[in-house]
Amino acid sequence: MKKKILIVVLILAVLVFSGITFLNKVFLPKKVKALIVRAIEDATQKKVGLESIQADIFKGLVLRNLALYDNNKAIISIKEASCAVLILPIFHKKIIIPHLSIKSPEIYVERRQDNTFNLEDLFPRPPLSEVQPSKEAARPPEEGMGVVIEKKKQGFKFTLFHLGVSNALIHFRDDAVPGGFSKDINNLNASFRFSLPSWIKFSLKAQVPAKAAINLAATGEFRIQENTLSAKVSISDISPKEFSAYYSQAGIMIPQGSINLSSELNYKDDYLKANISLENNDLGIANLVGSMILNAEVNSALEYGFKDKQLKFSGTAKVFDSGVRGLDYVGSIDKINTEIAFDNTRAYAQTITAELLGYQVNANAKIIDFKDPAIDINVFLSPSLDSLQKIIKEKIKFDLPGSLSGNSKLAISIKGEPRQKRVLAEGYLDVLGGTLKLDKAPKAFNKINGRIEFAADQIKSGKLDFEYAGIPYTLSGSVENFKAPSADISLSSGDIDLHSVFSVSNKLITISKLEGNYFNSKFSVLGNIDASNKEGPYADLSGWLDVNLSELKTVLKKSKDVLEKVKPQGIAHAQFNLSGNLAKFKECNAEVKLTSDEVSAYGLKGKNLSVACSQTNGMIDLSALNLSLYDGIVQATGKWNLNSQNMPCMLDALIQGVKIEKLKIDTSSKDKDISGTINAECKLSGYGNNLSKVTGSGKININEGRLWELNLFKGLGTLVFIKDFANIIFREGRCSFVIQDKYVSTNDLLLKSNISEVGGSVKLGFNSSIDATLNVNILDENVPMTGTFKDIATAIIGRAGKFGTITISGTLKDPKYKFKTAVVDIIKSIKDAIFGQQK
Repeated sequence: MKKKILIVVLILAVLVFSGITFLNKVFLPKKVKALIVRAIEDATQKKVGLESIQADIFKGLVLRNLALYDNNKAIISIKEASCAVLILPIFHKKIIIPHLSIKSPEIYVERRQDNTFNLEDLFPRPPLSEVQPSKEAARPPEEGMGVVIEKKKQGFKFTLFHLGVSNALIHFRDDAVPGGFSKDINNLNASFRFSLPSWIKFSLKAQVPAKAAINLAATGEFRIQENTLSAKVSISDISPKEFSAYYSQAGIMIPQGSINLSSELNYKDDYLKANISLENNDLGIANLVGSMILNAEVNSALEYGFKDKQLKFSGTAKVFDSGVRGLDYVGSIDKINTEIAFDNTRAYAQTITAELLGYQVNANAKIIDFKDPAIDINVFLSPSLDSLQKIIKEKIKFDLPGSLSGNSKLAISIKGEPRQKRVLAEGYLDVLGGTLKLDKAPKAFNKINGRIEFAADQIKSGKLDFEYAGIPYTLSGSVENFKAPSADISLSSGDIDLHSVFSVSNKLITISKLEGNYFNSKFSVLGNIDASNKEGPYADLSGWLDVNLSELKTVLKKSKDVLEKVKPQGIAHAQFNLSGNLAKFKECNAEVKLTSDEVSAYGLKGKNLSVACSQTNGMIDLSALNLSLYDGIVQATGKWNLNSQNMPCMLDALIQGVKIEKLKIDTSSKDKDISGTINAECKLSGYGNNLSKVTGSGKININEGRLWELNLFKGLGTLVFIKDFANIIFREGRCSFVIQDKYVSTNDLLLKSNISEVGGSVKLGFNSSIDATLNVNILDENVPMTGTFKDIATAIIGRAGKFGTITISGTLKDPKYKFKTAVVDIIKSIKDAIFGQQK
């Protein structure tokens, strides 16, 4: 029995071997090989090459080096393809292959410029008019039916149910993108199941060569008659840099980073739609706004039209621990966290947190039109003023000559089109309790509060409050065009109000307006200042001032003590012109005209003041001073040499017709019965750096005077005269005087009346001291005789030529008197009164 079985097996083995030998030597090379080549050529309309076909007891039918050609170029080549063919259906003109295995195929896939693929040519669709389906073909395909290829002439039907691909290599080229794109897919292992003419189902895994290999896996289904595709794709370790051809036209560069992607794809009616989820690590994006390092989780929907070549996409991206580099002024933005919504025209984020220049930042941002990006970024942070000053110095290269401290809130808005170099940066800085200490300012600016608005070429403030030297101020205004600045600035406080409009061009400062008021004084200045002169700024200015003289002590604090003694009062109007080097003020040329309706000094009042003076080459020339003073006039001229170290000066003055009875009203002697008319002239000289060394000389005349009630003369009148002498009116009073060594002195003081003469020497000090020696002479022809004993005695005394000598010391306010009689003259007058005058 065993022998029979063995014999049968041997016979079968011989038959199989013989059959395989027959197939490999005769039938397959001559019949089937040609059949397969013709079948594939008829199905694809492409030239087909096949090196060999053999039957293998284990593999079945084995084809080696099968190739499809397009214009003599192999678009598909297969190293080995094997399949098991069912034998019996062959006798019914059917070739049924349950499984086809393809090893090491090499495929060239090309997307043409018209968005068609070369592999589409492998499945030509004949016109419907040429299709004559059989009854079997007319009925719907049965479920599970494989690839069916029918050749009418030979009557063979070719059916394939499963295709397995291993170690495939795909060369992909895309000529539909500018500049073209090519990439290989290696180690492709795929499984395809066919139910034709309905669908093809597939699954595959592959790698794309790159610096770090890109791993790809996909499953899906292709509906042939509907020309639709649905698939799931996952790709890991994608390097976007490898695919720059698809986004570089949008102005984007992605030089680093990787992406892990999963997607659901659907293709229909020449549109590819995808729902994509991806994660990226340290993705570098450049040429949007500087460059970005991005870590994100993205979910998006994509649609691409192969006919119109339009890409549409939208989605959201959760960004974490990312950063932007290469930004002007700020350098970088770190630790960015946000959620971004985007589509193919824009990207925006409502809430962004980040770290900018070491500070926590809140922001929102928007980018519109990736092809020609327009950005809209708003940033909010709260830096300290001292750190902000440091940032401005380091990033903007502006060194403030001083120091800042305090808190602030900063808002920055950046809008524009970077590619067109049209970007506008603007914002505001809220200063909160700031302090500014300028290097050359004696005191700090404190309690600074307010908003400063700024743009790329403008800075302005509606209201900036601060204190300086304990006085509150408010600053407002704007500065525009930093290359050639124009400014409009106002400064106000309780006592001061200033408004200035000026511009700067090539170091030329043009003052269109500089006006204001300080207390009740007003001023206005306009003109030019040329700062290009190395020796100092050259000015050409003109203007006017309305000065309230009583406020000079507030302005000129160093002269406060003197001004409190002088007590200037009145409103003086001055017009001036000034030209020259301000650093060498003595060399400047200037003209000043001053007028006032009413002024006063030391309590004395004058009217119709007019002053004209000029400065040329270091010489001040007082060409005219005119003043109406108590029905009289005061006139003066003078010069002042500023070129000399001690600054010598001189003054010529003339006083005419000043009424003492009107002048006294404005003095402490307003209740005194004094009167007279003063005329005087003097010449003074001295040094501007020491006015106490003034010298000079002059003359004084007093007409129709009544002076007895002055402190200086009241004691003298009481001592010497009684009754009829109480109301003596001087016909003339005169003296010449000299000013020297802080004294005013005279040796020829003479006071004349119809009864007596008083004359002698007087020396008055600048400190109000007095030293005088006066001789009293009686004029006998005018002695009154009233009949009383006292009157007779007085008259007798009055007959003497010299009555006595008075010495005065002390001060003008508190004079001390001493009286020394002329004894010889008095005895002679008594003798003449009793015995008669001897001849």
